[in-house]
Amino acid sequence: MLPLSAFVGPVGPIGTLCSGAHDRHYAAAQAARGILAASRVDGHGRKAVVDSQHKRASRGRTCSGVTRMGVFPGADDERGSDIFPKSAPAAGGQSRTGKNSPPTPFETRQSADKDVVQADANDSSGHGIDTSERFGRGGRGDGDDNNDDALVPPAKSPSFLQQLLKDPKFDDLRTFGASFLVALMFRQFVAEPRYIPSLSMFPTFEVGDQLAVEKVSRLVRPLQRGDIVVFEPPTALTDNGYKKSDAFIKRIVAVAGDFVQVHDGTLFINGQAQDESYINEHPRYEWGPTAVPEGQVMVLGDNRNNSFDSHLWGFLPIKNVIGRAVLTYWPLDRFGFPAS
Repeated sequence: MLPLSAFVGPVGPIGTLCSGAHDRHYAAAQAARGILAASRVDGHGRKAVVDSQHKRASRGRTCSGVTRMGVFPGADDERGSDIFPKSAPAAGGQSRTGKNSPPTPFETRQSADKDVVQADANDSSGHGIDTSERFGRGGRGDGDDNNDDALVPPAKSPSFLQQLLKDPKFDDLRTFGASFLVALMFRQFVAEPRYIPSLSMFPTFEVGDQLAVEKVSRLVRPLQRGDIVVFEPPTALTDNGYKKSDAFIKRIVAVAGDFVQVHDGTLFINGQAQDESYINEHPRYEWGPTAVPEGQVMVLGDNRNNSFDSHLWGFLPIKNVIGRAVLTYWPLDRFGFPAS
């Protein structure tokens, strides 16, 4: 009977009965397993492979499922279904002579497949591994940059505003819109048309006359006597039912600081009688004398006895003036500048 050391020792009679081919297969499997066991992800999310073959020592020669510690189930299966037994040491791979046996092609392929699976698991666990470096830009796995166009969303159709600004079919609309905007700005800040609704300014203006009212000159020179102005109703009129949008047209007869008096059918400014050839008739009322306050003017209609003006409701604040009436343009037989 053989002693126990013949079965478990590094050298013994049982070692001479081992199959050399199976010994090499198992040693190579142990080497592959050692490499996989040493593959890990470090604390910075980078995969690091440590040489698993350092300090590897011979675990004893194997044959027919016999090892130093016992028998592995299925170790005789040449297909390798149990080539990684759970009880086998992870760091094996050297023969008793200390030389490494080369892995078989099957073991090499199995080891590489398991390595890729491990790397994919590390990527999906969020350890910061950039898949675009391994699979190409976009992380699709084909590494083909020429297919990036497939990821670009389709171009959005232009909005209605973009079409309105650029599409040739809207050329007429753009032209009209630009013209309308220019006209609106011109009317608001430069000049505007007005028509005469009554005879308060007869004979200078008749009912239905259309005239141009400019708004610029009052900003560069003060209002003067004789100017015909269009204005918004003052507070004295709005308090009696007139709207802010209602416009009046009258002639300025006195400015701030003037002393005004209407006496015996004649207008007196600072004690001097005024020659008013443009009026329809002499006034039949008495008014004043009164000084015109600062920031205000006195306005009267040319048809003095048929005009609702300053002799009835008081002085006009300059801030209510819209502009000066400078030109009668319709009807054409009355085209011209009004008398001052």
